[in-house]
Amino acid sequence: MINDSLFLRIKNLPHMTNGEVNIVKYFKKVRSELAMEGINSISQGAGVSKATVTRFVKKMGYKDFANFKAGLRSELFSNLDSPYLRYKVQKATQDEKNQNPWTCIVEATIGDLNNALSLNSDKKITQAAEIINQKEGRIFIMGQLGSHGIAHYFWQYLNYLKPAILLDDHGGSLYRQLVDINKNDVLFAISYTGYAKQTTLTMEHFHKKDAQVILLTDSETSPPAQWSHLQLVAPTQWETLIMSRCSCLMVVEGVLSAMTRTSNDRSQKQVEETRRLADEFDVFTVKQDRSLQREELDPKEIGSNRRKSRC
Repeated sequence: MINDSLFLRIKNLPHMTNGEVNIVKYFKKVRSELAMEGINSISQGAGVSKATVTRFVKKMGYKDFANFKAGLRSELFSNLDSPYLRYKVQKATQDEKNQNPWTCIVEATIGDLNNALSLNSDKKITQAAEIINQKEGRIFIMGQLGSHGIAHYFWQYLNYLKPAILLDDHGGSLYRQLVDINKNDVLFAISYTGYAKQTTLTMEHFHKKDAQVILLTDSETSPPAQWSHLQLVAPTQWETLIMSRCSCLMVVEGVLSAMTRTSNDRSQKQVEETRRLADEFDVFTVKQDRSLQREELDPKEIGSNRRKSRC
């Protein structure tokens, strides 16, 4: 239901003043229209000052009231009954503008990539890479529904640098993989609009075990963010029946690239052993010369060569 994530945030607040309780009562009263409410109407309806409303939304984790409204509107759109209905809304907009679908998706994707670049600094991407590289515990990757493909891609290439575990709920066995999580472990979770419940619950479990949680999501106000230690944001626009994952993929590849800068001898051995096993199991149609493989797959060399090519 619309605004469920808002009330989840409220539920997790440790304490509320009388004024804040009145704000929550008003939220429930106008639940279906809350995304359209302004700060004046909320303060009047709840019988509190505008300053109290602003303090309360910040207490829930929003930067300010504008950020709170943006989050609600994003959630309102994401909770339309189905992807098909979302598509119909977007298609009507495209028809009004008389735009070509291919042009729409390309322009939207370029916008998403630029937004992801502005929202994720080099420092933040490097921080994510260092958390994964430096932890002595296990690395877990998780993404469900539309995020599963990106999670599998990240897991596949991360294993060239460091062993990782892809969490999946096939056969209802997810809980068995979470029995002995500890503070040395790291979870890299990918969760987009709709926010798969199993991913959110897994993040909460890791958080309670004092394990590091890195979240890649589409909004700074996404519901799972409350359980993350580091949040990477790759926004996306609905321009077709499906949601583009281009910006999400770019962030994942950015983390992998950053990891090559701080790779160690263990990473190099991991690369070589992976390639050796690929040859042993006859994975590829065309096999490269082993000496050439070692040169090309050296993580430090890859990172160095890429940086030189950009200069």
